[in-house]
Amino acid sequence: MGKSVLVWTYHRVLPEGGPGAVGVNVFEAQIAYLSAKGYRFLDTAGLEEWLDGKLDRSIPYTMISFDDGWADNFIYASPVLEKYKIRAVLALNTALAGAPEREGEFKITDYKEALRLAAYGIDKSSFLTWSELFKMKESSLWDIQAHGNSHFGSFQSLGKVRGFYPAFDHWTLEYALGAPPFLGAPRAEFRSSLSAPRTFPDEKFKELIKHAPDDEARFQICRELGAGALIAGETEPEFLKRIEEDFHSCSGIISDKLSIRPTSFFWPWGHYSPLSIKSALNCGYRMLFTMNKDAVTALARKDEIPRIAAPDSVGRFKKQERIFASPLLRRFRKLFMKKN
Repeated sequence: MGKSVLVWTYHRVLPEGGPGAVGVNVFEAQIAYLSAKGYRFLDTAGLEEWLDGKLDRSIPYTMISFDDGWADNFIYASPVLEKYKIRAVLALNTALAGAPEREGEFKITDYKEALRLAAYGIDKSSFLTWSELFKMKESSLWDIQAHGNSHFGSFQSLGKVRGFYPAFDHWTLEYALGAPPFLGAPRAEFRSSLSAPRTFPDEKFKELIKHAPDDEARFQICRELGAGALIAGETEPEFLKRIEEDFHSCSGIISDKLSIRPTSFFWPWGHYSPLSIKSALNCGYRMLFTMNKDAVTALARKDEIPRIAAPDSVGRFKKQERIFASPLLRRFRKLFMKKN
């Protein structure tokens, strides 16, 4: 071990796990496993020191990161961090933060429904309040960093669809369409609105889809028109202006509410582009975190740091740790991925 850092990504920690969540007992077992193997836990400042060669790279290091700002991070994950005396990183999406102060028992809401309600400002109760965030900061268990001031996605392509509304829905569909979803609206591939200019389906495509007799006809329309059915929703300068405002807003809100100036940015959805990387760096972020599944090595770029999605299984977690901690197994994995 050593000579690399494993950065693990979580979203939710819940009593029984579930979609988008790791069970609290599983989470604790994963932390216990890393601790027993001698890993030392880094925050973003520690990782930057490691990348700068200021830490002993023969020692095994890891990082525990959480995306979005779910309330259960405070309720269920914090006690585990306290028990093992470790520090985790919270990548906070400020558009989702700021739930009303809680009264009574915390209610667990479905992952996708909770995101939809919070993203459109309807109900943020599944996410952190500012008083909870302040307590997390004061506990010293959490390193709070930036994850954007929006969490929407636009259409990437209409050539491949999973199905059609309402049988196939997605919480960002309304944003991607630029209007409430209509019968037959495609559940297609989305990309983060911070990674590329917005797109919209053109009117001809929408009319064909709306008047199609069934889903088979809709699939045929999508196959025939594909990416050609998308039109630009903004120019490149407009895109850069929008994401620059988002980067500054996220950092500014965290600074105003918590007196923290974030130095790292974690890409929503794990999506980014050369343009968005340049913009984030120009806005003052020093390290940019992706969802590119790999270990962080001494050669890693600070503007493209990989992370590993933590599975809701102790066995799979141990297997991934063994693979990504080994340069040889990482090499075999990359060769296998290329062949497939």
